[in-house]
Amino acid sequence: MDPRFSEWMAAAGGDAASIHSVVSRLDRVESVYGDLDVAFDQDRFAALLGDLTYSTADGRSGVPNPSRITINGDLYSGLASLRSAINQYRAFLDQRDGVLTADT
Repeated sequence: MDPRFSEWMAAAGGDAASIHSVVSRLDRVESVYGDLDVAFDQDRFAALLGDLTYSTADGRSGVPNPSRITINGDLYSGLASLRSAINQYRAFLDQRDGVLTADT
């Protein structure tokens, strides 16, 4: 993970606790799925986000965790928080690389 990400979040108004939470989530994803920068270069996190996709309907139907990350507690919320962190990191990488997209 690019060490400038925390600085970018702080410059965008993120407080220390929020930045720490997001970075911790990204570290957790990286520990299971590998280098996030490599995953971004491969497909802008498409495959990774696909693994973390889980709907409330999935929860009601008893669909098991689609990811390789162990989630303790509410599966929907746990995976949603990881997706949110990844999307924030993708926005940082896009901005760093000068990419303008509809989702950044």
